[in-house]
This record gives sequence, C-alpha cells and structure tokens, in this order.
Amino acid sequence: YFKNNRVMLPLRGIASLLDATVQWQNNTVYINKAETSIQLNLSDNIAFVNGERVSLDSSAEIKSGRTMVPLRFISVNWNNSTQTVEIDSFY
Repeated sequence: YFKNNRVMLPLRGIASLLDATVQWQNNTVYINKAETSIQLNLSDNIAFVNGERVSLDSSAEIKSGRTMVPLRFISVNWNNSTQTVEIDSFY
C-alpha cells in the first residue's frame, strides 16, 4: 500500500524470502541475517544497521497485524527488460 507517497511492504514476508530472522521486543523489531543486524523501532523513521544510524523516508508501522516498512528500506533492483522489481537484501 501507499503511505505518504511511499510504497510499504510486509517485513516478515520479505525477511523470510531473504532467509533473515525477525524477533520482537516491546516496540522494536530485530532482523538478523548472516553478518547484518538491524534494529527498527516502530513509529520512528530511524533504524540501526550493524549499529549505524540509518534514516528512513517513512516510519515502520503495524497495519492489519503486520509490520510494514518502506520499500526504500529494502535493497531492490529494477529489471527494465522484464519490468520487475528484484529484492536483494535489507538496506
């Protein structure tokens, strides 16, 4: 869905496709994959990737029981020849 002209995607579904784990503690989501560790606070436009502060263009939020994150938080590539988006990784 769109939020403030930003595409929002379900975090757990994307994390699962990328073989990352997702854990919750209070209002904070922790995402881990190999050598990447992400801390994402709900309703905040800041994330921490391997301890470094990263600004998001829109905050994560819960919608219909799912944690939604802005598309730009996920590394994607546009394949012009097939007109598809390829998801590579987080940030």
